Amino acid sequence: QHTCAITTNGTLRCWGWNVDRQAAVPSNLGPVTAVTAGISHTCALTTTAGVRCWGLNSDGQARVPANLGRVTAVGAGRWHTCAVTTNRIVRCWGDNWVNQVNVPSDLAPATAVTGGEQYTCAATM
Repeated sequence: QHTCAITTNGTLRCWGWNVDRQAAVPSNLGPVTAVTAGISHTCALTTTAGVRCWGLNSDGQARVPANLGRVTAVGAGRWHTCAVTTNRIVRCWGDNWVNQVNVPSDLAPATAVTGGEQYTCAATM
């Protein structure tokens, strides 16, 4: 229920429903290369290959794992978030009610990831 866009200089702009501050871009975010919006949280891929998330964190969906490392892609689901690391491994965190953050052990190296209400999809090589 909110939308975000990245301007040509990498500035992130978000608008719409903001009850959980999911559309309130942190003032210290800096330029970004990608953005993804969950229902009540937002995550961005920074120019230094890091992930920053904000908004509702009821299930840990906005709490980026400290050991995540550098990433190439990020995707938010309703109450979960996933990222593709630079070594093409998918890592997920947040709500796991229907196993949407349990990455299959036989998943091939990934290039992209996205989340839905209660699922996660990855594009593999």
